[in-house]
Amino acid sequence: MQQLPISFYDRPTTLVAREILGKLLVHAHDEGMTVVELSKQRPTSRVIPPVMQPEE
Repeated sequence: MQQLPISFYDRPTTLVAREILGKLLVHAHDEGMTVVELSKQRPTSRVIPPVMQPEE
């Protein structure tokens, strides 16, 4: 997965909106990650829990 550069968003809103469709919005947090697919349809999201490390 590749992060979009800040310059991607420094353009007219209508252009950014068209080009962002089909991309994933990923937010990492204490409970894992929330992933949202951006589309014209109803957005779908899921929470991905962090990987548990085995105790040593």
